[in-house]
Amino acid sequence: MNNKNPDNLFIEIPPTRHSPYQDRVPSALDPMGEIYLRARVLRTLGGGNVRWWVLISGWLLFGGGFLAIAWITISTQYYGLIFPLAIAAIPLVSLWRGTAKKLARRHRGHR
Repeated sequence: MNNKNPDNLFIEIPPTRHSPYQDRVPSALDPMGEIYLRARVLRTLGGGNVRWWVLISGWLLFGGGFLAIAWITISTQYYGLIFPLAIAAIPLVSLWRGTAKKLARRHRGHR
């Protein structure tokens, strides 16, 4: 019935293709990898490509910390907390840019 020669049988396996656009995520355990990942997160937040719940939770988390440090600085009149206040404002700049881009993109789509 089925008289096929076993020497003529073969299986063709395609080669694995690697995407040329694959972005390797560095390890956050080494200092340069941690710096790269932090910059990547801030760039993503500032690009406006994140969901609304991420922006809102970012405002609550980082804005709440900023407001707490600002309130302590003003109420105690200890101006040595200006440097930590400036450090706490860094993520807010990125969140501001991301929110502005997200709102501009949203209004542009309604036209």
